[in-house]
Amino acid sequence: MLASSEWLVEGRVVKITVVGELTLETLINVINEIDRKLVDGKPPFVNTFIDLTQRTGVHPSVFNVAELAKHIKQSPLSGWVLVIDPNTTAGLKFLGTIGAQLGKQRFRMFNTMDEAVAFLKTVDATMVELL
Repeated sequence: MLASSEWLVEGRVVKITVVGELTLETLINVINEIDRKLVDGKPPFVNTFIDLTQRTGVHPSVFNVAELAKHIKQSPLSGWVLVIDPNTTAGLKFLGTIGAQLGKQRFRMFNTMDEAVAFLKTVDATMVELL
């Protein structure tokens, strides 16, 4: 389930936390929350951290790519989507890559939040002083 959504940097960096089993419904809620945050986003980009460190499992429904594709939208404000999951699987990596391609988004997975933040600072110079 989607547990929380917060701005780490107002209008520029959002963190979405998922707790429990990762389901298709949860993923759709995450996509919808990103879309809501993009409405209030500020240029040049809104970067998103998706924290899966508290997930307890993956329901097979998450691999329904056709259903997920219906909810993925493109936005000129979309920055990096960085997923933090120390226990990721090849299936989740594949799903993330497919979703990113459908939404024409930049996507990467990391084991820790520190790794994700360090990466974002190297690819988005405006984040160096903000995070």
